[in-house]
Amino acid sequence: MPAGLSAAIRRWRVAILFAWVVIGVGGLFASSNLTGRLTTSLAVPSSESARAATLLRTHFADSVEGDFSVVVPVTPASAANAETRLEAAVGAVPGLAISQEKVDGDLLIAGVTSALDLRDAAALTQPLRRAIALEHLAGALVTGPAALQHDLSPVLASDLRRGEVIGAALALLVSVAVLGLGADALIPLLVAGGAMGAALILLDVLSRVVALVLYTPNVVMLVGLGLSVDYSLLWLRRVRDERRAGRADPVLAAAPTRRTLLVAALVATTGLATMLAVPIPFLRSLGVAGLVVPVCALGATLSLAPALSSFVRPTRARSHRRASQFWARWSRGVVTRPGLVLAGSLAVLALLSAPLVGLSLTAGSLRAVPGGLASTEALALIEAHVGVGVVAPVQIVLDAGSRHVNDPAVRAARDVLAARILALGDVAVVAEGEKPPFVDATGRYERVIVVTREDFASPATSALVAQIRDAIRGVRFPAGVSVSVGGAPAQARDFVSRVGSSLPLVIAGALLLAGAILWLAFSSLPIALLAILLDLASVAGALGVLTAVFRDGVGASLLGTYRVDAIESWVPVFLFAVLFGLSMDYEVFVVSAVREARQRGLTSRAAIESALAATGPVVTGAAGVMVAALVGLIIGRVAGLQELGVALAAGVLIDAALVRALVLPSVLALAGERAWR
Repeated sequence: MPAGLSAAIRRWRVAILFAWVVIGVGGLFASSNLTGRLTTSLAVPSSESARAATLLRTHFADSVEGDFSVVVPVTPASAANAETRLEAAVGAVPGLAISQEKVDGDLLIAGVTSALDLRDAAALTQPLRRAIALEHLAGALVTGPAALQHDLSPVLASDLRRGEVIGAALALLVSVAVLGLGADALIPLLVAGGAMGAALILLDVLSRVVALVLYTPNVVMLVGLGLSVDYSLLWLRRVRDERRAGRADPVLAAAPTRRTLLVAALVATTGLATMLAVPIPFLRSLGVAGLVVPVCALGATLSLAPALSSFVRPTRARSHRRASQFWARWSRGVVTRPGLVLAGSLAVLALLSAPLVGLSLTAGSLRAVPGGLASTEALALIEAHVGVGVVAPVQIVLDAGSRHVNDPAVRAARDVLAARILALGDVAVVAEGEKPPFVDATGRYERVIVVTREDFASPATSALVAQIRDAIRGVRFPAGVSVSVGGAPAQARDFVSRVGSSLPLVIAGALLLAGAILWLAFSSLPIALLAILLDLASVAGALGVLTAVFRDGVGASLLGTYRVDAIESWVPVFLFAVLFGLSMDYEVFVVSAVREARQRGLTSRAAIESALAATGPVVTGAAGVMVAALVGLIIGRVAGLQELGVALAAGVLIDAALVRALVLPSVLALAGERAWR
């Protein structure tokens, strides 16, 4: 390319801009198609709850996740008429059927089942509500898993729009602080817009192949915003430095930064790719969707950012010299007393990580959902009358094999089991019968419904599921009879158990793959091992802060977050995958600068000082941008996304302000030349 890389980009810049405009418009269209193809299913393939779910769907037309609960205010005189009208309303919606009805004081509570999966059942929420309205059932409300998913979709969309606006505004402020007040400060946001458009197009394609989680757009868009601005800030600052140094072709001279970004994106995708090894569709879909973020951010940075920068005159940032001088003084202080700095930093990390000891996990909660929705108002009524456990009960499925479920021996064993379950704590009702809806048409299958007192995913309900399974093993059913425990509580317990057993695999896979990439990139095993240890420290600190905020309430009122007894189990897994990649990004930025300085002939300590002076403003600016983007998750109204936002923001701040600014340079200073062997 004789004319130079800058000249080539100027020649093709219009075509590049046009291509990214098309991608951005395509992303807007793609986003409108996503909502109807998203789900919150917690299904765990090959688990006991999955086997029970298959039997319930096949023989009782009950998919568990596709169920509804309807509440209708009644009086003693109007209860019978309300039941008749409700049956007519439910019958008017194809695919739905009433499984049970109960009048509790002034409230009629009915369970409505369907054989549809969660996503398809959610689409019936509005038809069911319209049918109920046509029957003039005043004050009737619909809730349940399907209705909650339906009602949460617009909430998540609204939270995403608000988060994008706030995140973009804060990111712009950081961009101005790093690049100066000028047109080029807008480039990182335009790059982020292009990257998010590409991500939405890819998500639209992926959603036609795999079931994506309802939270996917929020996570991908807001993390993508931060990562895209991070990458473009690093590239723009490097090009500006090369231009200031008088390079004839500053874009070509910034080639080492392109290599740095490539390694950073590769490491980021490595962390997310490990989630594909988790045998749970919920987490796999987040992993698949998350893979598009660093790819799109890198593509937009290396093509769109140079094209845009060729149109604008770079701003002379007055703060550039001051920032570099500050970081030069900072780095000299660190390398002068590395032992003291390291000891103090590790003490702070230990303090931040301490609450992690009390971390407990859950599959979710019906209480940690936004108020003001029709479905959550119905939940409040149900909880006040009979307890929220009736919305998502335990369902035990008996397969009598060659016998009939009403065979005397089977009935005797079933009655013993029911009595033992009823004697357990946290059990409100054990419902069984010899006719539909408890026995299927063939007489081979029967279900026993156990209504709990607590939320379907609470620790008490999870323990109850384990007790029920133990009780089943203690009952002597006739040969050939099998019993499976299912329903939302059993599914939630199996979900948490499977996540827990998969987490070590995710961690080990990410560590090995990322370590190998860094070893190859820097030709130094100590550097690769150091990066892994420092990333684990950042993750531990983030989990400690997460536990302190949501379980102990530290700063919860200030942040406006939920108070919960346990953290949603998918959050630590996804947190590790994302934060591991982000931490590695900052590691790569700093270590690459140290390596370049060493290649210029500087001593180890001088190289550390030079690298921190060069990367300090960019790394802290990038961290500020990422935290700004994550504010969009924190201010949302869904507990799981709040947890992820707080944990990621804490992890990024810990990594940038503590690990990369203090621990990493102090360790490198203490190790000296040994770090590069």
